[in-house]
Amino acid sequence: MPLVISGRLMDIDGMVCILFHLRDLTQEKANEAELQSSTERLEMAQGISNVGDFRWDVIKRTMSASKECARLFGIEQEVRDFRIADAFDLVHIDDHHHFKKIERGSCDIYFRRARPSDTVDWIHLIAHLVHDEKMKLVGISGTVQNVTARVQAQQQQEELQRQMLQTQKLESMGIMAGGIAHDFNNLLAAIMGNAELARESRHDPVEMIARIEVVISTAQRAAELTQQLLAYSGKGKFVIEPVNLNQLILGMGKLLSVSISNNIHIDYQLAPDLPNIEGDRAQVQQVIMNLIINASEALENNTGLIRIKTDVTNATLTGTANHVYLEIHDTGCGMDRETRDRLFEPFFTTKFTGRGLGMSAVLGIIRGHNGTIDVDSVPGRGTTFRLVFPCIDSPVAKDTTDTIELPQSPGNRTILIVDDEEAVRDMMSLMLTNAGHHTLIAEDGEKAIAIVEGNPLGIDLVILDLTMPNMNGQTTYRELRSINENIRVILMSGFSEQEASRQFGSEGIADFISKPFSYSDLISRVSSVLDSQSTF
Repeated sequence: MPLVISGRLMDIDGMVCILFHLRDLTQEKANEAELQSSTERLEMAQGISNVGDFRWDVIKRTMSASKECARLFGIEQEVRDFRIADAFDLVHIDDHHHFKKIERGSCDIYFRRARPSDTVDWIHLIAHLVHDEKMKLVGISGTVQNVTARVQAQQQQEELQRQMLQTQKLESMGIMAGGIAHDFNNLLAAIMGNAELARESRHDPVEMIARIEVVISTAQRAAELTQQLLAYSGKGKFVIEPVNLNQLILGMGKLLSVSISNNIHIDYQLAPDLPNIEGDRAQVQQVIMNLIINASEALENNTGLIRIKTDVTNATLTGTANHVYLEIHDTGCGMDRETRDRLFEPFFTTKFTGRGLGMSAVLGIIRGHNGTIDVDSVPGRGTTFRLVFPCIDSPVAKDTTDTIELPQSPGNRTILIVDDEEAVRDMMSLMLTNAGHHTLIAEDGEKAIAIVEGNPLGIDLVILDLTMPNMNGQTTYRELRSINENIRVILMSGFSEQEASRQFGSEGIADFISKPFSYSDLISRVSSVLDSQSTF
């Protein structure tokens, strides 16, 4: 039994005595042993888990750290005269900013340990401020853990995901390239063949005109395909106006009925007083038509049902306004998970190759309208597409069937055509010359600037391509305006008007014309700009 014996001399009635005091240390030694064992177990647990703890005394400016914490940072377990700058010396310089969070209270941060070698150690720190009873800051306590292995595993996983996404992207691009080549080669074959037939039929005006009409209609189909490509990228051509989905759907009733099998019934469940959305009527019609045709094909000519439903939802995209949704449900064959995962890939189809962009174009149009699309499908139980759009308060413009007359061109104006494509320049020059104008031609921005510098007040109008080598349309426009700030410019591009607006902002473009365009469209826009001072 461990004892502590202490004694002292005492004088009791003239007699010298020794008073002994015995204290049993058994429990104290047991407590010390238990504390030592607990400390060893804690140190072992911290060592196994790579977790250490620390306490920085703000008043004494000292820091105490557990063995594991000291090992992680290569410091002594008790550091005297410890400054905050000393702590930053232990942290990678690019991660110092994380520690500003400590000033605001408890923090949970990840940072890299400063090491002389090229290796990187990632540390996870959780800390909180310690205050006394008067709410005075007296210290900072926390834990640190070496999470290098976890971070590296996460980085490897992210890299694998990136590589997988890149592989899928390349695969999608390959499918897209093959689909585009297939469709455009068919269209080009029709254009080239009918153009040659027209040339051979020059002595038969009726046949020549018929061949030319086929060339024009086929070229329009090619233009529609490029619009699908732009829609897929979310940069399609939009004519933005208030649109009521109920009115749009009901107006498509006859078109929808002739586009599906006679065995299929369409059930309309349209919510009354549906708010309007802001969008392009033609593009939204394309989305609805694509989904209805897909639903019809999913029924495989069997008797079935397609339900079209509209209503308002509080599920917001921006967190501020209600939204309108459109659901198209069919009782067809449904889709498995693989098909759903690939549904929005360009040119992906379960039918046959070369059917256009399909659902990827639908996705692009919906994104261009700040909307979302969800699909719920189970094999044998049908498919439901749910489209959600932000709603607006503006009323729908009344439809009019009045004939719009083509403005008469004032003629005899000088127009500068700037485009890097020779065939486009020549075609436009012929069109404008036929309308009575005098044309000048520049194949790039530098030549256009030289022409205007030579005659700064003699150019009535510039028709400027947006995308050109060496000097793009935006730079050319600014240079032209520096020569003549009142010069009027019509911008033209194969991209959409919205994309042009995004690049030019409010720089005073007189108008915009999208390629490809017709003779009547070009002359109409030129006449309108020459007759007015309007800006785009």
